[in-house]
Amino acid sequence: MTLPERYDPLPGQDILGMFTNADREIKWVHGDDLCDCTFQRIGFWTNPYIARTYEVRLCCMWADLGKMFPDNIREINASTDLNTGELVDEPMVWNGEADMPRDIWYRQLAVVRGESLETVREKFADIEPPKGVKPTKTAVIQMFDSRGNLFEKEVTDAV
Repeated sequence: MTLPERYDPLPGQDILGMFTNADREIKWVHGDDLCDCTFQRIGFWTNPYIARTYEVRLCCMWADLGKMFPDNIREINASTDLNTGELVDEPMVWNGEADMPRDIWYRQLAVVRGESLETVREKFADIEPPKGVKPTKTAVIQMFDSRGNLFEKEVTDAV
């Protein structure tokens, strides 16, 4: 198989040249909410020996690929329960240990309220997302009362 000297998906456009010396002040990181994609994914490669960094908004590329190949990419309006394989139609209530990331919260609100992501960002910009839930550890310990009788007691502590 012979590879072309240069792959040019859009004739007449220098794809990589479009991004050379891109705005260095804007940092692309997972969850930066700089695009409206459902699942934000950023590819990042850097090499100090050639002083180059390559960033790719993979989520946006997938969205564009979906427009080009609509039969090959789909978004299902449900999540998959990884324990049962069943589809779940309702968004789950946040139960993470850390505070809910704002970008995920905005997308959850857009789904629950049936509003655009832009509208949700405007309405909820000054409101904090749900707080994290600290895990608890429950143990059953055996103790003796003052008469020497053995009994069990359930003890719950934050981890």
